[in-house]
Amino acid sequence: IKAALAQEKRPDFTLAGYLPDYRSYDDIRKSAEILTDLILFSIQPDLSKSVIGDETCCLGAEHYQKARDARRKMNPSMNLLVSVGGGGRSNDFRHITETKERRLKFIQDLKTLCLKEELNGVDFDWEQPTNQNEFISYMYLIVEASDVFHQNGLLITIALHPRQFLPKQVYEYIDQVHLMTYDMIQKNGHHASYENAFAAVEALINNGCHPSKIIMGLPAYGRDKLNPSNVRTYSEALTVENPKLKFNEDTSSILENSSFGFDSQELILDKVKTGVHKKLGGFFIWEVGQDFKNDFVGEGLMLRYVNDAILKISTDGMTGEL
Repeated sequence: IKAALAQEKRPDFTLAGYLPDYRSYDDIRKSAEILTDLILFSIQPDLSKSVIGDETCCLGAEHYQKARDARRKMNPSMNLLVSVGGGGRSNDFRHITETKERRLKFIQDLKTLCLKEELNGVDFDWEQPTNQNEFISYMYLIVEASDVFHQNGLLITIALHPRQFLPKQVYEYIDQVHLMTYDMIQKNGHHASYENAFAAVEALINNGCHPSKIIMGLPAYGRDKLNPSNVRTYSEALTVENPKLKFNEDTSSILENSSFGFDSQELILDKVKTGVHKKLGGFFIWEVGQDFKNDFVGEGLMLRYVNDAILKISTDGMTGEL
């Protein structure tokens, strides 16, 4: 089964955002107005527990309800997806995918969860298989899940790190790839630089993934250029630099002149322009809870930058010029 089903129902250009369980306090209603996809992070696979039960880590009924409410009130066409796995939450993938029987049960449980909670699909994020057998089992999971999910009108997406590749034919079973083009540490530089981000994109395309399936990641946080382990979110950067900040034209200069590497308004415009030129599927933000919000910019400053860039490019007709 090819992955065309979902693309027929989604906008031409994806603008997605991850929302972790630990940001459940975040008001996402204004963000939902702009997003095409909201990805709830995440379910931790556990061989001893069903993904449907209340004992499942780390999403519960209240997370799904809040997301559904935001969609219903602000943007009924927004897709809701659930992330499965992720950093520190992937250990049991190796056990769940070990046999076909276990994989199919896991897939059926995920399908049931999606139908019960009115979700549009799943985003697999095994970080990451440690040997060839685990990798092969993961590929089986993706292909088998694609068969079941697409028959039920559900999406299959996957999160990949730069230079983490799949066999060319497996991309055919996936609706989109969330390429995590950040945390690419370089000395005295931005961890999500334009050059490194698009080098990762080109590598994935050369590996056989169609550009239209690539959703490129934009980080709503910066890393200290001299000490990358020191992290500051968009929100922290702007409130620390200017506690009385109101949304105005000076906000991007604060990010550009920071000792932390951030995606500024100018860099976001450059990335979006090139992404449209390369016919990528869109962009996602990790993560919307890190974004700067106040009464002037309720949807989030970074989200506004990305959305404005998309609108500017489509209005100005810059898709063919770089």
